[in-house]
Amino acid sequence: DRSGQIDWDEFVKLCRKILGQNVRDSHLRILFRSVDNDRSGELSMEELVAFMDDPVERMRTRLREALREKHGGNPKKLFKLADKDKSGGLEWEEFRKLVHSTLGLVDDDVQLTTVYRTLDSDGSGKVSVEELAVFLAEPNQLIIVPLRVSIVGARGLVNSTAAKNEYTAGRTRIDPYCICEIQSRPGEKVATKALNSQKDPQWKHSGEFAEYAVGESLLFSVWHRNLMSQDILIGRVKLPCAMFLENGFNSELQLWE
Repeated sequence: DRSGQIDWDEFVKLCRKILGQNVRDSHLRILFRSVDNDRSGELSMEELVAFMDDPVERMRTRLREALREKHGGNPKKLFKLADKDKSGGLEWEEFRKLVHSTLGLVDDDVQLTTVYRTLDSDGSGKVSVEELAVFLAEPNQLIIVPLRVSIVGARGLVNSTAAKNEYTAGRTRIDPYCICEIQSRPGEKVATKALNSQKDPQWKHSGEFAEYAVGESLLFSVWHRNLMSQDILIGRVKLPCAMFLENGFNSELQLWE
């Protein structure tokens, strides 16, 4: 009709008479809805190009819509629905079923593989709830995810100024413990126990921040437990989000006094 838009009847004629696709109306309806990103009931040239050109952005848009419409904008609910085996990670088949069965999208496996690899940012072979949340975040949206922290140990504390001051004062031991805090919210922390007389402590302690906002830095501080007075700071170090967001962080950090 030269309107610059393709409505449902025109789309059916395009698929059957021009492209020669002999498929049921129900399947064509799913395809039509997959292309119609703005839910106008008509297809623009831009939507047709986007459907063919960028499956990742199209899938991001549709997943965001499903998240808003059915799950209150909470990626954890969508993740829980898709994680059928309760493993804590979406495997390929679970993601495929989410797209086809739950969302009713018709993308083929070639396109879905591209999307899945984008989602699996750390290359683990599974999509975590954190990866899904980051992928689905609206522009400028604050992304809240759980964050697990493991504090393994420290070494060389005997060389710190705090330790040397203790030895100078006639005290021959340090009882170190470590605290991990979200820098912008110091009241929330993961803390180890103090270990008696340990120059190279091995805490091997894990904890979790239930609501970590992606982008926040973590602040680690090591202290000497002083039973006679206030505890003494041995050193601290900041870990920016960019250093652990995609692939985690498994290395040493230099404490600063």
